[in-house]
Amino acid sequence: MKDQYYREIDYARISITDQCNLQCKYCRNDNEIEDTRSLSFEQLKTIIDVLDTLKFRKIRFTGGEPLLNDKIIEILKYANNKPNIKDIGLTTNAILLDKYLDDLIAVGLKRINISLDSLDDEKYFTITGANYLHTVKSNIFKAKEKGLIIKVNVVLMKGVNDDEIADFLEFGRLNDIQVRFIELMPIGDNNEYINGKQISVIERFKGYKIREKKPNCKDVSDYFYDEYNYCFGVISPISNHFCNRCNRVRFTCDGKLRLCLHSDNDIDIVEYLSDRDKLLTILKQEIYNKPDRHHLDEDKISKRAMSKIGG
Repeated sequence: MKDQYYREIDYARISITDQCNLQCKYCRNDNEIEDTRSLSFEQLKTIIDVLDTLKFRKIRFTGGEPLLNDKIIEILKYANNKPNIKDIGLTTNAILLDKYLDDLIAVGLKRINISLDSLDDEKYFTITGANYLHTVKSNIFKAKEKGLIIKVNVVLMKGVNDDEIADFLEFGRLNDIQVRFIELMPIGDNNEYINGKQISVIERFKGYKIREKKPNCKDVSDYFYDEYNYCFGVISPISNHFCNRCNRVRFTCDGKLRLCLHSDNDIDIVEYLSDRDKLLTILKQEIYNKPDRHHLDEDKISKRAMSKIGG
């Protein structure tokens, strides 16, 4: 459906848990408590049904870590069987990926985004608080062998992992996996960690050849080529925001509709999840009123952490 700014809103990100097996400092608020009262499978089915009615073409399931939800396979299978939903995706840290890989593929998953912010063991531990780098890399290769389309998402942080750009480009090139570099965003109450670590990703890659976007392309990445003609992505929501072509809404695991990642004006939809017609009405109304842009430049920053919103 179209919003008031004539953008075609046809992509939803649904967080199915805020639980995670990592503790990434830029993702979680200090002293954050995980909410184990995530939406039930039946409530998620209602959301998926209404999105299908609204002719949403794409749903990506996120967390926290979505593979910690024991209904993940059933959820993906249900979404993949809807007539208008043509593309289901998953964002994961890949720690548990090998345990679910065959089942994920069997229910129709074709593409997967993997969050990986360092290829160095010590840095990986510093960022995540865990020693899973070997497991993650091994599971990336297993998923690649099984035919999944993989994108590796790297949140670029000044003085933390910005010296690994060449390593990530080589990793992507040698393994035929697209790497996307993402700007560190101020979200939640972790400004103490974020301060001094933000970097303009677009500025960082000036001088690289850029591939022109296709007309009306909804992809938020800009695509660059390195000296070996390897194509990688750059996502710059702050220095070069793409609000004018934003086509997505988000559903949090506690039943909130979020029309903009960076706005705390969430709409509580829990009371509508037992009535598809009421949910359809409220989604039509609220999506039409989706804001035209974020206001990070005015220091209007979301108080909810990314882990509470959904990646």
